[in-house]
Amino acid sequence: MQGYSTILFDGECNLCDGLVTFIIDRDPDKKFKFASIQSDTGKKLIQKCGGDPDNVTTMYVIDGEKCYRA
Repeated sequence: MQGYSTILFDGECNLCDGLVTFIIDRDPDKKFKFASIQSDTGKKLIQKCGGDPDNVTTMYVIDGEKCYRA
């Protein structure tokens, strides 16, 4: 177990950027890490979750081997 979850977000979306800042400000134990869906890491993680990295209209939360789409 990694000890953290990864949140994939749209790095071009101001609302998404605001949400990331909101979470970071309230996550003193650093339970979340973040990656833009446009990044190479983000694209690889989306594929791992069975999504299409070229057609993403949602956020992902990856917790261990589980993927959640919002």
